[in-house]
Amino acid sequence: MRVLILDENLVWSERLRLGAVALGHECVVLHGPGSEPTAEIAIVNLASQAFPAAEWIPRLREGGARVVAHAGHKERTLLDHGRSSGADLTVTNRELTHKLGDILERAMGADASRAEVP
Repeated sequence: MRVLILDENLVWSERLRLGAVALGHECVVLHGPGSEPTAEIAIVNLASQAFPAAEWIPRLREGGARVVAHAGHKERTLLDHGRSSGADLTVTNRELTHKLGDILERAMGADASRAEVP
């Protein structure tokens, strides 16, 4: 499966890329806007200035990607914004770090009601 990571944070995006590759996925990282490749799943950092959620989440979903949006556990406003922008899953940074495989599986099975990882 192809995973697209949209995040200008070089350290965080590399951590996610390595995790996805270790799980056997092809991974593409974008550090700034440009032409985005197609992917089955896109991971969007809700704190990103380069990839505003309200613009990018609908755009990625229209392209056929399932969208996982993430932010810090105390950033409730950002997490709510990810849900209202149409993300299939909204998760905390910690959950994404420790449960990446499970989250990617859930994202592929996410229904139109959009779920949140407990």
